[in-house]
Amino acid sequence: MSVLAAILVLAAGMAVFMTRNRDADTVIAGMNYHEAAVDNKIYTSYSQRDTRWSSSPLGISKDTMGSSGCLTSCIAASLTAQGIHSFSPGELNQVFNENNVYNGQGSIVRKELEQALPYARVRLDCGTASESIDRLLEEKMYPIVKVRRKSGAVHWIMLTGTETDTHDITAMDPIDGFVHMSDYDNRIYGVRVVTGSVETLETNGACL
Repeated sequence: MSVLAAILVLAAGMAVFMTRNRDADTVIAGMNYHEAAVDNKIYTSYSQRDTRWSSSPLGISKDTMGSSGCLTSCIAASLTAQGIHSFSPGELNQVFNENNVYNGQGSIVRKELEQALPYARVRLDCGTASESIDRLLEEKMYPIVKVRRKSGAVHWIMLTGTETDTHDITAMDPIDGFVHMSDYDNRIYGVRVVTGSVETLETNGACL
């Protein structure tokens, strides 16, 4: 393989939205009370296993929404909750398929996502510390975090707020619906933020 080809392969790998190279875990805790300003239906309407779209493929990969559509479901929920654009998981997956947003392994590519959704911006550099999560919740940006299920499988859920008394972080889980971060031992392995304004993220310090 030539040097140029190797560089292109590396660049393509770095562009993948659903990266798997951040396996170090961080234990987080809710620091303040943040009311979940989302419709309660968001916890039940964004299931990746909804039969209306569970069998839909993720691009040309062997994966389907039902098997691996957690991140797509979370992005749809986050865009809807922020009032940027209302999508069901099935509708967003259709947009992704029509615009080749998935790579051959069914992972979302950041550049392709931003081209398919010109009003949306993606941040991959948001910190995993409790302070960063707290700021994102305060700004109602509904961060999407990587967790591990009891089986060890990687999974994505969308954080929505915290409980009044315990500050336990609440979340929309595309498989289980309404959950708490304590259900995942408060451990996260990465953070993704999809919003409508990069300037907002750059000025409020949430991703610093």
